[in-house]
Amino acid sequence: MRVKQVLKDLLGELSSQVRDISLDFIRNGYNESEIKNSFKYLLGLGIKRKRIAGNAALLSFKTQILQDRYDYLRRLQIAPKNISIHAHLLGRDQQTMQHNYDNLRRLQITPKSISTYAQLLGLNPETIQHMQS
Repeated sequence: MRVKQVLKDLLGELSSQVRDISLDFIRNGYNESEIKNSFKYLLGLGIKRKRIAGNAALLSFKTQILQDRYDYLRRLQIAPKNISIHAHLLGRDQQTMQHNYDNLRRLQITPKSISTYAQLLGLNPETIQHMQS
């Protein structure tokens, strides 16, 4: 089955919201069963179909990678609701998020504020470094 058809089966009408760059990313490591497993996993985290469609590249990750990244975000005290709202964070590697977290702390942003504004962890590390200047 082709990627577009799998996404249509999973996302229904929302599949039209999947950007071409996400399709290319998914096609690179295309495996229908892994895409379906990742979709089910993301739904299980409370991530809505519309948000999955907007972050469709996450479907190319194996569930173990998604689980590891989710667990890491939870260790940073990011609430499950904030993870589901900022699902794109599951696409960031732990090293980048840790680097961003450390930089935010150097800016004296509290862990509570980081938890509240979790999207800051997804910024380009250079952006955060420029904030320090």
